[in-house]
Amino acid sequence: MTFRVGKTDFKQLSDEVIDSFIEHYNLIHKEDLPTFPVPNKDLTMEFMTKQSPYRAYRRWLIHNDENICIGYAYLIHVTDKYPTYESDKHIGNIHISLNKQYRRQGIGTRVLNIIIEEAKKYGITTLQIWTPNKDGKEAGKHWNGTMAHEHYVNQLFLHDVDWGLMNEWIEQSKTKANDVEIQLFFEVPEDRIEEFVILHSETENQAPWGGEGTNVLTPEMRREYEKENRDKGTKWITMITKEKSGEISGLTEIRYNPKEPKAVRQDLTGVREIYRGRGLGKRLKAEMLIHINENYPAAEFISTGNAKLNEAILSLNQAIGYKEVAVFNLYQIKI
Repeated sequence: MTFRVGKTDFKQLSDEVIDSFIEHYNLIHKEDLPTFPVPNKDLTMEFMTKQSPYRAYRRWLIHNDENICIGYAYLIHVTDKYPTYESDKHIGNIHISLNKQYRRQGIGTRVLNIIIEEAKKYGITTLQIWTPNKDGKEAGKHWNGTMAHEHYVNQLFLHDVDWGLMNEWIEQSKTKANDVEIQLFFEVPEDRIEEFVILHSETENQAPWGGEGTNVLTPEMRREYEKENRDKGTKWITMITKEKSGEISGLTEIRYNPKEPKAVRQDLTGVREIYRGRGLGKRLKAEMLIHINENYPAAEFISTGNAKLNEAILSLNQAIGYKEVAVFNLYQIKI
């Protein structure tokens, strides 16, 4: 079997090549997340053409002799504008996908070697690859990868939510923290952004994580990400708990795009350690669910990802009604 691997600028591709790629991309998506709708083509292409001041993206397409896209790969690494560049510049996050009939024939290994040669140009010594399916996990082992992390993808259908329980959580938290105020915004207010990004970074890095790399958010990065979401038409909704002192004690975030009307993405939920034990996490989750139900009538389900080691949040999500739909393994490959 012969195949062709090409480094790709998605902005330069013909409609025919893009359609062939989209067919491959959707095929892999349905295999990995069968209960999720097929991604919106426009949003997929916006990601494929994405550039960022904080991360460099390099992409490849794999074609067969009939010029049909049979695979896709990328390498992402931080740039010198990323706050922790010096400590994280050795890390490259990669992806390799192939249509089923082209697996276990050495194609993935050939693509990996091409990525490795590219990674060496930037001093990258560790590659991290996520995979949810059996073939990908076998490949991770075959490439002498170390399994560093397990990540659950969970899905909650809104018709399964126990709204009585959600209201109960809200009232219980109000009893324990009656001076806490809930605030909601689509962009972080300028007078809160410094405090907000510190809390965001702090709580995100408290989540168990077996891989390499540090999650850091700065005001400039937050504004850049807000612009990216606005440009895509994505509503990025943040809810915080504000203490009587005025300090932000917790947060939860979701994203919703009308181009994918059925799906809501649940992002970070976190409570500052000194403010835990008063049900703030439960209240934030419950208040956000009510907001979704009242404001996005086309939404059918919410998806989220959580580390296997994060027992507290997994237990909370199970109580709400989330169900596991996939387990992604993270393999680290040393160059």
